[in-house]
Amino acid sequence: MMNLFLYNLIISLLLPFALIRLLYRGLIQPEYLNFWHERLGWYFRKDSVWSEKNTLWLHCVSVGETKAALPLIKMVIKDYPDINILLTHGTLTGRRVAIDYSDRIHRCYLPFDLKWAVKNFLDHYQPRMGLILETEIWPNLIDQCCSQKIPLFLINARLSEKSLRSYAPYKKIISEALSKLKHIYVQSTIDKINFSKIRQFRTKYPNKSIHVDGGVNGEVSFILRNMGVSSSVSGSYLFKAPSIGHALMDLTTREMDSHYKIKDFMIPVEESPTVLIEELSNENILKAIEN
Repeated sequence: MMNLFLYNLIISLLLPFALIRLLYRGLIQPEYLNFWHERLGWYFRKDSVWSEKNTLWLHCVSVGETKAALPLIKMVIKDYPDINILLTHGTLTGRRVAIDYSDRIHRCYLPFDLKWAVKNFLDHYQPRMGLILETEIWPNLIDQCCSQKIPLFLINARLSEKSLRSYAPYKKIISEALSKLKHIYVQSTIDKINFSKIRQFRTKYPNKSIHVDGGVNGEVSFILRNMGVSSSVSGSYLFKAPSIGHALMDLTTREMDSHYKIKDFMIPVEESPTVLIEELSNENILKAIEN
């Protein structure tokens, strides 16, 4: 199993190849070499103003993530005049996406996931909070945010079966990285299942939670609410009615075919509280439920 020390060693050894690849792409398309120093966490001009700003950091690696973040960016600029936005990218195409100009928005490349480069980046911009769109899992970035007490959220996260298999050899380090995130908001129930496969979320980190944000229909929303999900499930049938009461009433009166079975959302036997028969008492039962 790979740990953070071994990961840092491998990343450091791969750095020359990453720079050669960047140079090669720059020879074909010179624009790739613009702001090359940002990829190493080097900033030639110390902008001390950033440390005085209330900065919300959004990481949108490429085009799709950047476009998905546009409504949030517009809302923050319009409704929160005291908040500035740091928008980071991993690709040239992501940085090219047009955004309405504002002197409260700053764009740059996210540095390579080297411990010293990431630390320089965070020290320079000093964000108050970070939002990573889609599934960008960078162990050093997450570790440094945790060390500097910068809350980091994984938003609209996805993890396909193919990605799950590719992460399998690095389960330990990925699990540790994900455990340091403040919250993970996934796109669908299927993604939530995949995430729980790689880090046994409920049992190991009982004080953290995963919220399902969109990508679900009315039936799944109803199941989640009856399972005790207290957070809003946006984009669902339940919230398209004038009120939750209206939606629930309509959900009970309309006919629909379901491919779900009761066992699909029952608590697994291994997660159920247990009490030995010889220790059976009201006090022990309550303790088992609470734990």
